[in-house]
Amino acid sequence: VEYAQEYRIVTEAGEVRWIAVRAEIERDAAGRALFMRGAHVDVTEQKAAEAALAASEARLALALEGTSDGIWDWDMVAGTVYFSPRLAGMLGYDPAEWEPSYAAWRAHVHPDDIAPTEDTLRRYLAGEIADYAPVFRMRHRDGSWRWILSRAKVKRDAAGRPVRMVGAHTDVTAQRAAEVRQRYLLALTEATRDHADPAAMMEAGTALLGRELGVARLGFAEVDAAGEVATVRRHFADGRLPSMVGAWRLDEFGPDFIAEMRAGRTVAIPDVWLDPRTAPRRAAFDAVGTRATLHVPLLRGGRMAALLFTHDAAPRDWTAHDVAIAEETCARLWAAVERAAAEERLRESEARFR
Repeated sequence: VEYAQEYRIVTEAGEVRWIAVRAEIERDAAGRALFMRGAHVDVTEQKAAEAALAASEARLALALEGTSDGIWDWDMVAGTVYFSPRLAGMLGYDPAEWEPSYAAWRAHVHPDDIAPTEDTLRRYLAGEIADYAPVFRMRHRDGSWRWILSRAKVKRDAAGRPVRMVGAHTDVTAQRAAEVRQRYLLALTEATRDHADPAAMMEAGTALLGRELGVARLGFAEVDAAGEVATVRRHFADGRLPSMVGAWRLDEFGPDFIAEMRAGRTVAIPDVWLDPRTAPRRAAFDAVGTRATLHVPLLRGGRMAALLFTHDAAPRDWTAHDVAIAEETCARLWAAVERAAAEERLRESEARFR
């Protein structure tokens, strides 16, 4: 085609139409133009469709920019996947770092969630379930796991084969954490309500928190009036670490570490070997098999009266959820124990004066 042009005309009825002209030029041996042969085609409907598509894509781009969801579009024939910038961003990645493939997405899914998620996909594509909406964990760039709700619809060809699937990722980590926290606090209330004896109440509460966090050792220590010695009377343990029942001088574990708790601050240390507050006292932690620790102080009258200690045998990244339920358990459980102890003293006093 040597000549191509598009232009508008106005018909006798006053209607504007788009015309596309395509032509070839016939030339002589010297290259001089002799005549043109071509066609005029009315492309008004095509132009309207292109305009509608451009408007639709503009609306989609605006919607994607305004949504907090990450969009994905899987071409199941070509084997490629489009990931929106938001999808990569919600996991801390630059869009350019994500390979446009199913394998790249799969590599970020938690190993325990791959099989059930892919089974949900298989059942959805097979028509066994009406909706695709699994919830699974994906690894964030910072190493944490985010809970993701993925919802999608499949497009099939004339033979019913799936050829395209378009969906969205919604980060439901906060919602999931709130649900877990609510279930845990309900269980804690029930566990402590079943015991009138303060010691039994403490044992039930620490065991529940220890199992919830999946730690090796967890308990309460009472701190003397001088703030120097912590006494552990009992604690939860899963068998991986030795008992810590007994009296312990706090500063042996690092004066800077203990100073933070005396100031009322929760201290979460993923690795005591590496943290500058505890590394100089590594031997003290090694003696009790502790590599990661989470401590919540309990202040009374401006001094540390007790502390909740949580120990693990290997390095561990404490999550915001871990810290939150440890702090709430510390406050709730110690208050319940103090209340039960006061009631017990009252009963004993009344019994003496009967």
